[in-house]
Amino acid sequence: MGGRIPGTIKKHKMIKNIFISLLCLILSEIIAGCGYTPHFTMNNRQTIAVSIFDNRTLRRGHEFELTNVLERELKTRTPLTLVTYSSQPDLLLIGEITDYTKPALVEDKTDRVIQSQVSITIKVTLKNLKNNRVIFEKIKQESAELIGARAENEITARTEVYEKLSRWTVSLLENTQISQRTDSSSGE
Repeated sequence: MGGRIPGTIKKHKMIKNIFISLLCLILSEIIAGCGYTPHFTMNNRQTIAVSIFDNRTLRRGHEFELTNVLERELKTRTPLTLVTYSSQPDLLLIGEITDYTKPALVEDKTDRVIQSQVSITIKVTLKNLKNNRVIFEKIKQESAELIGARAENEITARTEVYEKLSRWTVSLLENTQISQRTDSSSGE
Protein backbone atom coordinates (compact mmCIF):
# COMPACT_ATOMS: atom_id res chain seq x y z
CA MET A 1 0.00 0.00 0.00
CA GLY A 2 3.03 2.24 -0.02
CA GLY A 3 2.60 3.68 3.47
CA ARG A 4 -1.00 4.83 3.07
CA ILE A 5 -3.39 4.46 5.89
CA PRO A 6 -6.49 2.37 5.01
CA GLY A 7 -8.83 5.08 6.37
CA THR A 8 -7.26 7.64 4.02
CA ILE A 9 -8.09 5.48 0.96
CA LYS A 10 -11.74 5.26 2.04
CA LYS A 11 -11.80 9.03 2.59
CA HIS A 12 -10.41 9.70 -0.92
CA LYS A 13 -12.97 7.36 -2.50
CA MET A 14 -15.78 9.04 -0.59
CA ILE A 15 -14.61 12.52 -1.67
CA LYS A 16 -14.30 11.31 -5.26
CA ASN A 17 -17.86 9.89 -5.20
CA ILE A 18 -19.26 13.10 -3.72
CA PHE A 19 -17.42 15.16 -6.34
CA ILE A 20 -18.79 13.02 -9.20
CA SER A 21 -22.32 13.22 -7.78
CA LEU A 22 -22.13 17.01 -7.47
CA LEU A 23 -20.73 17.31 -10.97
CA CYS A 24 -23.59 15.22 -12.38
CA LEU A 25 -26.13 17.31 -10.46
CA ILE A 26 -24.63 20.58 -11.70
CA LEU A 27 -24.51 19.35 -15.31
CA SER A 28 -28.13 18.20 -15.20
CA GLU A 29 -29.19 21.59 -13.84
CA ILE A 30 -27.24 23.40 -16.57
CA ILE A 31 -28.78 21.24 -19.28
CA ALA A 32 -32.30 21.68 -17.90
CA GLY A 33 -31.76 25.43 -17.46
CA CYS A 34 -30.79 25.81 -21.12
CA GLY A 35 -34.20 24.56 -22.21
CA TYR A 36 -32.96 21.20 -23.43
CA THR A 37 -35.72 18.62 -23.59
CA PRO A 38 -35.22 14.95 -24.33
CA HIS A 39 -35.89 13.61 -27.83
CA PHE A 40 -39.07 11.84 -26.71
CA THR A 41 -41.31 14.24 -24.84
CA MET A 42 -44.68 12.52 -24.63
CA ASN A 43 -45.87 11.78 -21.14
CA ASN A 44 -47.98 9.02 -19.64
CA ARG A 45 -50.87 11.33 -18.89
CA GLN A 46 -51.52 12.13 -22.54
CA THR A 47 -54.20 10.23 -24.35
CA ILE A 48 -54.59 9.51 -28.03
CA ALA A 49 -57.42 8.15 -30.12
CA VAL A 50 -56.85 6.58 -33.51
CA SER A 51 -59.69 6.89 -35.96
CA ILE A 52 -60.26 3.97 -38.31
CA PHE A 53 -58.39 4.78 -41.49
CA ASP A 54 -60.50 6.21 -44.25
CA ASN A 55 -60.06 4.09 -47.38
CA ARG A 56 -60.09 5.95 -50.72
CA THR A 57 -59.27 2.81 -52.70
CA LEU A 58 -61.51 0.16 -54.18
CA ARG A 59 -59.97 -2.53 -51.95
CA ARG A 60 -62.14 -2.74 -48.84
CA GLY A 61 -61.26 -4.01 -45.37
CA HIS A 62 -57.65 -2.87 -45.34
CA GLU A 63 -58.49 0.19 -43.24
CA PHE A 64 -59.36 -2.04 -40.26
CA GLU A 65 -56.19 -4.14 -40.51
CA LEU A 66 -53.93 -1.08 -40.80
CA THR A 67 -55.65 0.66 -37.88
CA ASN A 68 -55.17 -2.44 -35.68
CA VAL A 69 -51.47 -2.75 -36.55
CA LEU A 70 -50.94 0.96 -35.85
CA GLU A 71 -52.72 0.78 -32.49
CA ARG A 72 -50.56 -2.20 -31.47
CA GLU A 73 -47.40 -0.25 -32.44
CA LEU A 74 -48.58 2.80 -30.46
CA LYS A 75 -49.20 0.69 -27.36
CA THR A 76 -45.77 -0.93 -27.47
CA ARG A 77 -43.59 2.05 -28.45
CA THR A 78 -45.09 5.14 -26.82
CA PRO A 79 -46.10 6.23 -23.33
CA LEU A 80 -49.38 7.54 -24.73
CA THR A 81 -52.59 6.00 -23.46
CA LEU A 82 -54.77 4.72 -26.29
CA VAL A 83 -58.42 5.63 -25.73
CA THR A 84 -61.61 5.96 -27.76
CA TYR A 85 -62.65 9.25 -29.30
CA SER A 86 -65.64 9.44 -26.93
CA SER A 87 -63.17 9.57 -23.99
CA GLN A 88 -62.13 13.09 -25.08
CA PRO A 89 -58.45 12.34 -25.79
CA ASP A 90 -55.69 14.96 -25.93
CA LEU A 91 -54.67 13.88 -29.42
CA LEU A 92 -56.42 12.39 -32.44
CA LEU A 93 -54.59 10.49 -35.15
CA ILE A 94 -56.54 10.50 -38.41
CA GLY A 95 -55.45 8.22 -41.23
CA GLU A 96 -56.37 7.72 -44.84
CA ILE A 97 -55.35 5.03 -47.33
CA THR A 98 -55.00 7.01 -50.54
CA ASP A 99 -53.59 4.34 -52.85
CA TYR A 100 -53.22 0.55 -52.96
CA THR A 101 -51.54 -1.13 -55.91
CA LYS A 102 -50.31 -4.62 -56.68
CA PRO A 103 -48.45 -4.43 -59.96
CA ALA A 104 -46.88 -7.51 -61.53
CA LEU A 105 -43.12 -6.99 -61.68
CA VAL A 106 -42.13 -10.27 -63.41
CA GLU A 107 -44.29 -12.63 -65.43
CA ASP A 108 -43.44 -15.89 -67.13
CA LYS A 109 -44.18 -16.61 -70.81
CA THR A 110 -47.72 -17.69 -69.94
CA ASP A 111 -48.38 -14.35 -68.16
CA ARG A 112 -48.34 -16.00 -64.76
CA VAL A 113 -47.06 -13.54 -62.11
CA ILE A 114 -43.74 -14.68 -60.65
CA GLN A 115 -42.89 -11.56 -58.70
CA SER A 116 -45.20 -8.76 -57.60
CA GLN A 117 -45.32 -5.94 -55.13
CA VAL A 118 -47.88 -4.43 -52.78
CA SER A 119 -47.65 -0.67 -52.50
CA ILE A 120 -49.77 1.40 -50.12
CA THR A 121 -49.86 5.17 -49.69
CA ILE A 122 -51.30 6.74 -46.56
CA LYS A 123 -51.87 10.21 -45.23
CA VAL A 124 -51.77 10.72 -41.46
CA THR A 125 -52.81 13.79 -39.51
CA LEU A 126 -52.17 14.34 -35.82
CA LYS A 127 -54.56 16.79 -34.27
CA ASN A 128 -54.41 18.41 -30.84
CA LEU A 129 -57.98 18.28 -29.55
CA LYS A 130 -57.22 20.64 -26.64
CA ASN A 131 -56.63 23.61 -28.95
CA ASN A 132 -58.03 22.12 -32.20
CA ARG A 133 -54.74 22.55 -34.10
CA VAL A 134 -53.05 20.21 -36.54
CA ILE A 135 -49.63 19.13 -35.24
CA PHE A 136 -48.60 17.40 -38.46
CA GLU A 137 -50.00 16.06 -41.71
CA LYS A 138 -47.77 13.68 -43.68
CA ILE A 139 -47.99 11.33 -46.63
CA LYS A 140 -45.99 8.13 -46.97
CA GLN A 141 -45.80 5.29 -49.47
CA GLU A 142 -44.36 1.88 -48.57
CA SER A 143 -44.11 -1.31 -50.53
CA ALA A 144 -43.10 -4.94 -50.15
CA GLU A 145 -42.30 -7.52 -52.78
CA LEU A 146 -43.85 -10.92 -52.96
CA ILE A 147 -42.39 -13.91 -54.72
CA GLY A 148 -44.60 -16.92 -55.29
CA ALA A 149 -41.67 -19.34 -55.29
CA ARG A 150 -41.00 -18.36 -51.66
CA ALA A 151 -44.64 -19.02 -50.73
CA GLU A 152 -45.24 -15.30 -50.28
CA ASN A 153 -48.62 -13.89 -51.14
CA GLU A 154 -50.48 -10.61 -51.08
CA ILE A 155 -51.39 -11.04 -47.41
CA THR A 156 -47.77 -11.43 -46.27
CA ALA A 157 -46.64 -8.46 -48.36
CA ARG A 158 -49.55 -6.31 -47.19
CA THR A 159 -48.81 -7.16 -43.54
CA GLU A 160 -45.18 -6.12 -44.06
CA VAL A 161 -46.33 -2.81 -45.55
CA TYR A 162 -48.75 -2.20 -42.65
CA GLU A 163 -45.91 -2.75 -40.18
CA LYS A 164 -43.58 -0.37 -42.06
CA LEU A 165 -46.27 2.32 -42.22
CA SER A 166 -47.12 1.88 -38.54
CA ARG A 167 -43.46 2.17 -37.48
CA TRP A 168 -43.12 5.31 -39.62
CA THR A 169 -46.26 6.86 -38.08
CA VAL A 170 -45.10 6.14 -34.54
CA SER A 171 -41.67 7.57 -35.41
CA LEU A 172 -43.44 10.78 -36.42
CA LEU A 173 -45.05 10.86 -32.99
CA GLU A 174 -41.74 10.17 -31.27
CA ASN A 175 -40.01 12.96 -33.20
CA THR A 176 -42.72 15.51 -32.45
CA GLN A 177 -42.60 17.44 -29.21
CA ILE A 178 -46.21 16.64 -28.41
CA SER A 179 -46.18 17.51 -24.72
CA GLN A 180 -45.45 21.13 -25.53
CA ARG A 181 -48.23 21.25 -28.12
CA THR A 182 -51.11 19.84 -26.10
CA ASP A 183 -51.23 22.87 -23.82
CA SER A 184 -54.33 24.80 -24.86
CA SER A 185 -52.62 28.06 -23.90
CA SER A 186 -49.70 27.51 -26.28
CA GLY A 187 -49.14 30.35 -28.66
CA GLU A 188 -48.88 28.49 -31.96
